[in-house]
Amino acid sequence: MGILVGLLILSIMMFVHELGHYLTGRRLGFNIEEFSIFMGPVLFSWERNHIRYSLKLLPIGASVRFSGEYPEPGEQSSDPGDFYNRPKWARAIVIGTGPALNLLSGVLAFLIMFSAFGYT
Repeated sequence: MGILVGLLILSIMMFVHELGHYLTGRRLGFNIEEFSIFMGPVLFSWERNHIRYSLKLLPIGASVRFSGEYPEPGEQSSDPGDFYNRPKWARAIVIGTGPALNLLSGVLAFLIMFSAFGYT
């Protein structure tokens, strides 16, 4: 039972982390190809606003795929929304938002726990 709870908590933290990248990327004008919950083969997916949203088989993790994030060697994109065509400051913010949301959610979880159960 402890392993399942641990995997659930890990999955939630990974979802929050990737959600940070996703929300910031959308706000700053990055092209996002896919936002997926869990890993492995796709069970269900849909597309909205040129972004594919997927639910995958293995119940752990999440991921965001930005357009142009992994270019082929020698390939140069001219799309201003592609990852490496965005300003460095914008890329830094998108990269940093995932860990920042993990830190914020951890602090929030401790505040809720200590408020509900106290410190003994």
